[in-house]
Amino acid sequence: MNLVDFITESLKVHNINEGEISSEKEFREYAHAKLKEVFGDEYDETKADEMVDGILKDNKELVDASDWGALVGVLNKGVAKE
Repeated sequence: MNLVDFITESLKVHNINEGEISSEKEFREYAHAKLKEVFGDEYDETKADEMVDGILKDNKELVDASDWGALVGVLNKGVAKE
């Protein structure tokens, strides 16, 4: 395996497809990756944690129903660029 293949495979482990989310932990990982992508150099982990916590708290019924797809929608709507 060459270096490029190794790096590509390593990144796959850490990249979660939004359709594969099945737990709060995976949602948090996805959300942080998405926020890093959107905010780039302005990404702030503390602010990201607060945003993710807020989404989960404000949408407890979706968390309880394990409706991770709907929570991804809430996240995406919250970071949509106009």
